[in-house]
Amino acid sequence: MIQLSPTLTELLNNNSIEVFYMLQIDDYYSGETDPRLLSTTFYRDITLSNNITYMSDGRLISIAPPRLESIVDKSTFEIVLADPSFEMLGSLEASLIGNLIQVTVGFVNIETNLPLLNVEDTLLIYKGRVDNFAYKINTEEFGESVLIITCGSPMINLDGIRQYHLNKDYVRSQYPDDSCCDQ
Repeated sequence: MIQLSPTLTELLNNNSIEVFYMLQIDDYYSGETDPRLLSTTFYRDITLSNNITYMSDGRLISIAPPRLESIVDKSTFEIVLADPSFEMLGSLEASLIGNLIQVTVGFVNIETNLPLLNVEDTLLIYKGRVDNFAYKINTEEFGESVLIITCGSPMINLDGIRQYHLNKDYVRSQYPDDSCCDQ
């Protein structure tokens, strides 16, 4: 059961609320403790009470949670990021899949128009791993280049079949200490 703070409970009882998203992608494979990406849809940078700062860099375009139409719905959780210069492609290509990802909803106090910065006043709406990613490129006059990150819903792997590349180079690039293919 989700426990809501008294501040958040009072805010949600109002007729209108303003929300923003915060995205955190951790670099699981490098062993570093600093997140790979911290981004928010809020109009300015946000530092929460846990000293994590989410950048308002215009990168986070949308969050699309799974459509739960049945008990065992297997639709995916999608995150769309702007990447017009493909600067994320090189760093993501080798090691984005499998990284830990977290999406949190923040709330704005409608009386002060300031975000609630206490971690207890946010809602974690997704925590899982990156399942896949792809670029969508539009080459029209005002073209766009967006990175679509796909994360599994809680029911996604009930009958999922996925091909794994099991060769020495791939396994070592993902898990440096794994020697399962060193024959």
